[in-house]
Parts: sequence; C-alpha cells; structure tokens
Amino acid sequence: MESEDNSEFQPPPVVAQAQPAHVTKSHRFLFIYLVVIVVAALTGGVYAWQHHDVSSLKKQVASQNSQITKLKSDVQTLSAPLPGASNNNSPLQYKDWKTYCDTINNACFRYPKDWVITGSSSSNQATETANNATSTALAQYNDPYTTQALDQVYFIVDTKDLNKKDLGLKVVERVIGNTPDFVIVDSTYLASNHVTANKSQSFMDNAKFTSKNTRATAQFMAKPSNAALSNIKSTDQATSWFSSDDAKTCLQILQSFYYQ
Repeated sequence: MESEDNSEFQPPPVVAQAQPAHVTKSHRFLFIYLVVIVVAALTGGVYAWQHHDVSSLKKQVASQNSQITKLKSDVQTLSAPLPGASNNNSPLQYKDWKTYCDTINNACFRYPKDWVITGSSSSNQATETANNATSTALAQYNDPYTTQALDQVYFIVDTKDLNKKDLGLKVVERVIGNTPDFVIVDSTYLASNHVTANKSQSFMDNAKFTSKNTRATAQFMAKPSNAALSNIKSTDQATSWFSSDDAKTCLQILQSFYYQ
C-alpha cells in the first residue's frame, strides 16, 4: 500500500520576466530627447526675449546718440565767435555782416557786407548812414542826437526786442501817412505813453533813446529810401512795407545794436 503524501500542494513560484534591453534603451532615449526639446525651447525663448530687448535698446541708443550729435553741432555753431565783432548775442545771420562802432560810447551795430556806410565819427560825435546796394533802404545812426522831438499821430504797427534785451530798448515799427520807418526808443517811453501795437497814437517824430555811458540821447532809425518811398502811395502800402525784404534787413540792423 502506497503511502499518502499529506503535504499541501505548492504552486511553482512566478518568475518575473525581464524587459528586453532594447525597450529600456528606447525609454531612456525618449526621456533624454524630451529634456533636450524642453531645454532648447527655453533657451530659444530666453534668447528671443533678450534679442528683442537688445535690439530695442540699440535703437534707443542710436536715436539718442543721433540727437546728442545734432545738439553738439548746434551748440558748436551757436557758440562759434562771429568774425569782426565781440557781440556774442548776435544771431547767426550776422556772420557775414560788417560791424560799425562809434568812439563815443563804443556803441555798435551790424550791416550787410554789400551795404555802403558813409558819414563821420570823432571822439564826441558820430553821424553815419548805411545804404543798401539797390538804394532802396537806409539806416541812420546819430550819437549824440539833440534835435527837438515833436509829437505826431503815428500808426504803431508793432514793437520788437533787440538781440540784447538787457539794454532797455525797443524797436518800433510805425507809419505816418504813406511813410513807414523803424526807430529805437527807450522801453520806458513805450510804457509811460502806453504805446500799443496796431493802434494810432501820439508818438515823437524824431525818436531817440538814452545812450549808455554819457546818459545823452542817440538816434538809430531805418526806412525806405526817398526813391523807394515814391512808390508807396498809401498807409496800407506803407504798412505792407514791413513785410518786404528791405524792411526785414532794416529790422535786423537795428536789432543788432549793442555796446562793446
């Protein structure tokens, strides 16, 4: 009789099967590939952002450098000394002009190089007249000027500053009848007589101003020549003369007045 085996039946142990080597390698390669893609994307984004910022900054710097270069050029031009005079406040359009200075108060003015100046100057009196090449306009300067002034009714077209505003002087554009002219007067005269542009009012005919050193009076005025005046027939035409090239040059001459 066969003996009975009473021990429990034990199933065979399960053995885990190892993944094939090529599958593991594929997973590793895929992981590394994804990491490379992510890093490349981040790097590209950072580079694009930095490149955009750098390009923008370069444009701003180039624009600012251009402005600085222009400003330096403007400053250099404006600060350049003008030949023939010590008036550093003269505008650039005077750079080719000539300069006249009297020997009384060292008062000076500029006039175009094609204008002819005639008269006489001494240690106690200066009388000069500058005429343009076409004999259509003139400027007259007298220091001292003692002729008595009379009040007349003028149409005051406008008042202008001199280039040197600290002299207490103004240039007045005025018309009487068919005659226009520019005259320099003391600013205090305009204030005390309430002289207003674009208005008819009493004004001294032989306008003058107070000179700097002797406290005497001088005269500086400009107007059309007698030949040019014959073509001006009315007050309206006289008023329009201030828009002409002759008048603009005359105004520049009077505005250039200064003391050395």
